[in-house]
Amino acid sequence: AWDAVLCRDVNVSMNRPEIDTSERGMEWATSAGGMKTAKITTQVLVKTGASKDAGVTALKENFLNDTPISVYACTGDNGTDDEGITGSVNVINFSLAQALNDVQLYDVELVFDGEVPPVWNEGTLAYA
Repeated sequence: AWDAVLCRDVNVSMNRPEIDTSERGMEWATSAGGMKTAKITTQVLVKTGASKDAGVTALKENFLNDTPISVYACTGDNGTDDEGITGSVNVINFSLAQALNDVQLYDVELVFDGEVPPVWNEGTLAYA
């Protein structure tokens, strides 16, 4: 089963840089898309005084030990109406904000490592 992590404002950014494919003698400049990149940014919430769940621990361990983890960043709780991206990632930012309120916020940024290429999924995703 997936370890759920309580997040807010999950952002999935996918892009391809523009590559100039123009040649001498052409009247118009031409372009093509380069290699695809994707990353996920979010804030993970942990109530102050609560024990950290397995998902938060996995993110921290990935950052500290460079051990890839599989993620599914979806629009809900992995139900049939959800969609999102999955794949193997590395955590490149794991920052803790300790504000004077009832939650701790971890700013987290994930990049896909290529071990398991990112795939867009729709519906419930079984843990592989």
